[in-house]
Amino acid sequence: MPPRTGGEWVVEALRAEGVRHVFGIPGVHNLAIYDALLRQSEITHVLARHEAGAGFMADGYARASGRPGVVVVTTGPGATNALTPLVESYAGSMPIVLVMSDVASQLVGRDVGALHEVPNQIECFKPVTRWAEAVTEAGAIPAAVHAAFDLLRTGRPGPIAISIPNDFLAARFEAPQRSGGHGRRPPCHVDEIRKAARLLVGAARPLLIAGGGVIAAGAEARLTALARRLGAPVITTVMGRGAISERDPLWHGVLPNSRATEDVIKAADVVLAIGCRFAHRSTQGLLLNLAFAPSQTL
Repeated sequence: MPPRTGGEWVVEALRAEGVRHVFGIPGVHNLAIYDALLRQSEITHVLARHEAGAGFMADGYARASGRPGVVVVTTGPGATNALTPLVESYAGSMPIVLVMSDVASQLVGRDVGALHEVPNQIECFKPVTRWAEAVTEAGAIPAAVHAAFDLLRTGRPGPIAISIPNDFLAARFEAPQRSGGHGRRPPCHVDEIRKAARLLVGAARPLLIAGGGVIAAGAEARLTALARRLGAPVITTVMGRGAISERDPLWHGVLPNSRATEDVIKAADVVLAIGCRFAHRSTQGLLLNLAFAPSQTL
């Protein structure tokens, strides 16, 4: 088998990681990826009319399926068009992998007016991603793609951006073949779980607040079982909607709906927050100013 192009290595790494849908727009610099997509059948490409549309498609796909959304865009303005949806994905902790081309490797960062050049393109993405990486050698392409998916499986999800110079995408080279699916979330802190269990057992009026982390972890059934065992009301954040059925009698509302949640929050003596970070927009605003009394245990 002849050496693969960088574009073929991108597609092979995506395939190995279980990706079955990619959203994007072809451009002159990322055609090596599209050539590779055309020569296979396991990954379906969904064409957008604007890179922002591709990013929002991937975000919606991740929310609906629980699988990482993958976006492929071209250099410069094509890449920066994807920034707005990445901001939303970052705020919502959505697992997104953005693969963008860049100017040729010898031109990166030189600001010489190359076609579609944004000097140090990858720097635009660092504030709104968990990891933003510029590939500096062709042979590192498959490892970078696999590393993105490894990171998505560890800790809090969020968007990842990979920038690859277009000459690397067109170059042919050999690299180690790697399987996908590596990377796992770290184990829980057993002592903290024991402490929380003791507090809940002794609680007279426990309350559960569930965020998007419950959904990301696939722990909806466990949340409902815990609520049933404790007889505890459940409030969800906006990102946690769906963690428990909103027809369930134990569900009380969504932060920041103060009318539905304020009384039950004030009544609780022990509050267990699961998979949420008490974001400002959900807890401090026009509808609710969330605060816990000294007598309450969080």
